[in-house]
Amino acid sequence: SRIAVHGWFAEPAVILSEAIEEPQQRRVFEATLAMLLQTLRDVDGVHGHVTARVDLSSEGEVADSRIVSSSLISTGDDSAESIERAIIDFLASSSFPPPQGEGWAVIPVSLPVEQGQTEREG
Repeated sequence: SRIAVHGWFAEPAVILSEAIEEPQQRRVFEATLAMLLQTLRDVDGVHGHVTARVDLSSEGEVADSRIVSSSLISTGDDSAESIERAIIDFLASSSFPPPQGEGWAVIPVSLPVEQGQTEREG
């Protein structure tokens, strides 16, 4: 028999491509995550993890944003799909420092947003 363990083995964190992996740029992505979490703090009855990816243009604008994985389930007023769309829309409207080549970032979001989580991210 087998046992399969699925889940996070480390606390989810922003992952950046080498083209944008500089300390001051990392702070911008982490601040964006903190603002995103702030907008999601009143979400009702949606639980799980979402991982989004943003691809950046050479000017630092979001060229593409998408959900790459989601375990969201809804047990309340908000739907998982509407929360995923809100995450994509928020990231798509964000701007970042221009990357030094092809830039991308992976942004993890855990729901519900815990008290104090937005302060830790920012």
